[in-house]
Amino acid sequence: MQHNSYRRWITLAIISFSGGVSFDLAYLRYIYQIPMAKFMGFSNTEIGLIMSTFGIAAIILYAPSGVIADKFSHRKMITSAMIITGLLGLLMATYPPLWVMLCIQIAFAITTILMLWSVSIKAASLLGDHSEQGKIMGWMEGLRGVGVMSLAVFTMWVFSRFAPDDSTSLKTVIIIYSVVYILLGILCWFFVSDNNNLRSANNEEKQSFQLSDILAVLRISTTWYCSMVIFGVFTIYAILSYSTNYLTEMYGMSLVARATWGL
Repeated sequence: MQHNSYRRWITLAIISFSGGVSFDLAYLRYIYQIPMAKFMGFSNTEIGLIMSTFGIAAIILYAPSGVIADKFSHRKMITSAMIITGLLGLLMATYPPLWVMLCIQIAFAITTILMLWSVSIKAASLLGDHSEQGKIMGWMEGLRGVGVMSLAVFTMWVFSRFAPDDSTSLKTVIIIYSVVYILLGILCWFFVSDNNNLRSANNEEKQSFQLSDILAVLRISTTWYCSMVIFGVFTIYAILSYSTNYLTEMYGMSLVARATWGL
C-alpha cells in the first residue's frame, strides 16, 4: 500500500460520504415530496415525472459508468461530479420550472451515476489489496449510511426551524446539500489518488475494454442472482418512499413529522 493507514481511512470516509449523500437531491421527493409540491409548485404527477426522468437516465448510464471508472482519473471524476452536482443543486434552489427540473435530473444522473457511482467504488477498492476488499466495502457502505443519515437529520432540524408555510425552508435544505457537495468535491481533490498512479505502483497490466468482457459476465448465473436481489431491495425501498406521503394525507401528520418519519 502506498497510503499510510490514517490517510487511507480518511480517504475512504470522504469517498463514502460523497457517494452516499450525492443522491439526496435527486431523491429529494423521498422525504420532501409535499414541500416540493407546495413550494416548488409541482403536482404529484409532475414530481413522479421528475423522478422517472432520473431513474430512466440512471438505468442507461449505470453500464458505461464502469468503463468510465477504468478509463479516467478517479480524483478528477469524483471531484468534478461532486462540484457539478452542488452547482446543479444551487440552480434547483431557485425553484425552476418543470422543464429545467427535468434537465437537472438528467444532469444529476450524469454526475452521480456516470461520473461517480462506479468510480467511487473502484477508488475505494484500490485503497486496499485483495485480502482487504470485504473490509473496505463493508466500511464504505457503513460510512455511506452514517453520512446520509447525519446530513439528513441536520437538514431536517434546519427545516423544522422554519414556519410551515415558509418557502425558504426547502430552499435552505437544498442549499445546505449543495454546499456540502462542493466541499466534499474539494476534499476529494486533495485526498483521492489518481488511479493511473496506483496502477503503475502496483504494476497492474492495462487492458483495453472489450464487448466480450460484458458478455462473459452476463453468462455467469451469479450476476443474475445478485441483480435480482438488488432489484428487489430497491423496489421495496421505492415502495416505502410513498409511505411518508401516505402518513400526511391519511393520518394528518405535519410536514416536519412526516419528513422525520421519512428518514
